[in-house]
Amino acid sequence: MQNERGSALILVLLVSMIFTILGVAILKTSLHGTVRTEYRESDVQAMQIAEKVLDLATTEVQVLMKDYDGTLNVDTFLTQYISNLDQNEQLLNSMSKLSDEMGLPGDRIDFEITSIDRLSKDAPDQNRKLYASLQEASKEEYLATFQLRATIEMEDGVKRTLVQELLVSAYPSFLRYALGTEGILTINGGAFIQGDVYAGKGTLPSTTANYYFRGVNDAFQTCKPTINGRFYLPPSTESLHDYDSNLTKWGTTQFDGAVKFFFHNNQFLSVDVESSFQDQLRNIGSIPNLGGVEQFNTSFYPKPSEPWKWNGIQITKSTKFSDRQSPFYLYDNLEINNGEWLVIEGDVVIEPLSLGEEERQIALEQGILLPPDPLSITGNLLIEGELIIRGNVDFNHSTIYVKGNTTIDEANIAGKDPVVLLTSGELLINRINEFNNKFQPEKKLKAYLYTDRKAILYGVGSYLNIEGGVFAKESLEINAVRGETKTNGAKTRIGYNPLHDDLEKSRLKVTYDPSFYITQADSLPRVDQIEVIRGKRYVEYEK
Repeated sequence: MQNERGSALILVLLVSMIFTILGVAILKTSLHGTVRTEYRESDVQAMQIAEKVLDLATTEVQVLMKDYDGTLNVDTFLTQYISNLDQNEQLLNSMSKLSDEMGLPGDRIDFEITSIDRLSKDAPDQNRKLYASLQEASKEEYLATFQLRATIEMEDGVKRTLVQELLVSAYPSFLRYALGTEGILTINGGAFIQGDVYAGKGTLPSTTANYYFRGVNDAFQTCKPTINGRFYLPPSTESLHDYDSNLTKWGTTQFDGAVKFFFHNNQFLSVDVESSFQDQLRNIGSIPNLGGVEQFNTSFYPKPSEPWKWNGIQITKSTKFSDRQSPFYLYDNLEINNGEWLVIEGDVVIEPLSLGEEERQIALEQGILLPPDPLSITGNLLIEGELIIRGNVDFNHSTIYVKGNTTIDEANIAGKDPVVLLTSGELLINRINEFNNKFQPEKKLKAYLYTDRKAILYGVGSYLNIEGGVFAKESLEINAVRGETKTNGAKTRIGYNPLHDDLEKSRLKVTYDPSFYITQADSLPRVDQIEVIRGKRYVEYEK
């Protein structure tokens, strides 16, 4: 009996000890939880204050940039205004009010601007690395990038630093997009777009691809467009559609692909081709006139009955061609020194010379060089008339401004980087790889094409593979099917074998290529405004 009472006492003591330990553990956990909760609250509050500081600073930067009128050198403007932003009176007043609202002493809110890195044409490789930290965007188009840094230290010692990257650009906004328009963007059918898209006044997507063949308008029911990139649309109040407060939900019913939808901020910087044309002429200054084509008759007006000398045209200084005859036919290779321009007063046709079999045989028998095919065009052109491009042409480091209309007809444009072609008139892309069902990647238009007017592109009978981009100021319509097409004898309706699941069988593909920002930075159009673009915002942890 005594043994049983002793055992009971030990059991009671053991249970009491267990409950005591559990009680202490629960109390300790509770205390730690309270501390963690308080720490978490301080952490959240610090981040909220840092967010507000960066928002205030970013807004002030945008206000300052609106004051830029082009009279100051951009570099000087950045030095005078942006590098001293942490001393800006308006910003300091706003931060003081924020400090009072949050009940946090002003000395616990630290703000600074760091890392103003300017784009330098003398070190393009180095500058490309400056922008590598901004995800999912090409950085070469920006004049400068800098960081706003806000550090908040709470009363209990919690300290957080938040960084905002900002980028400054004085290039027209259109150059950042694979496809776009300041007006309405109509995308009919199975186009395949890799890059960002801009629709200034909204978009009209459909699965009906229109085409025009042998004088008759017709259409095919096909698949949805596929876009891998960001799609910028106007807010619902300014759009053609009611997004029902859910832009992404609406967009995924209209498009396929890894597409993300955003509302644009209406800070689009436009360009006018004719004004840019005149700007380039002013920058060139006085240039000599070669007085016509007589000195270049073998290249501009070759006569098959005469021997040819395909030596190419070398232009070392900016030069003007003017002549009573038009158009100018460019059949020979052309090389214009870097930074120089060829100004042509008249219409221009760029096309490899096509010889008949008899002419080719005569040339071979006489040991005469055959005309180059593809043509090689290196350098910048200002064309005061219209431009036609046909056949195989390789453009290298080329920017072309055209005052009139531009026609790209049965052409294959290649080269090291996209030619940037800006036309004040209409842009017509016609009969490219017509009814070609091999979908060869080398059959492409390596070009960034821009028009001040509207443009319509057809990828139904044609196979359009654009490496660069397309932008039309007034409006843009693209029509595309995905699959094989062919003629049906004398019929006006095209034969169509749909292959909707194969993206590579899209008959209209646009792949954004921004390499021209490095190779042609000096010849691209500029605007007299500065655009501030928000990069990524991230937490900086103490090392």
